[in-house]
Amino acid sequence: MQPKTILGVLASARLMAAAAGIVAAGSLGMVQPVFGAASGTFTMLMVSTHGYTTVKQPELTVFGGGLNGVGVIVESSGDPFTKGTHGDTTCVVYGRQTPKSFRLETACTFNDPGGENKLYMSGKRTGGGVETGGSGRGSLDGGTGKFSNVRGGCDYEATYRANKQVLTTVNCSWEQP
Repeated sequence: MQPKTILGVLASARLMAAAAGIVAAGSLGMVQPVFGAASGTFTMLMVSTHGYTTVKQPELTVFGGGLNGVGVIVESSGDPFTKGTHGDTTCVVYGRQTPKSFRLETACTFNDPGGENKLYMSGKRTGGGVETGGSGRGSLDGGTGKFSNVRGGCDYEATYRANKQVLTTVNCSWEQP
């Protein structure tokens, strides 16, 4: 073998040995990726009053407006969604209803009494109606303070009651990097 070829083979062997060492160290737990995200679940009960404006046309009803009230975390796997935490909820709601379809979208903020912790949520619902309520799917879209960077998904059930009141149960899974 030529000296250059021997040196090339030795260099390749050293690189392969180094790569094998890194792989072995990683599989033994010596090199670990940093995951460290906190995660959990919570259930929030929201009691709100809506102030919708409705425009009715033949075969189409469009509505939109505010939904304001209070939210209380009634079940939780732990921080930052501590059981008993409560705060004001403010939402903007927009929707359309035809004889064959229904679509409602929301954007909400949950604000704790001190004001430094805000949670941003959004939701969509295609079942039920604006007079009766129904089931929908939502998301946790970050926030401020202890809710900073919170992300997750939620299922919710809204029930419309007398005097423009809405009772909403929200069940969420979340993570926070």
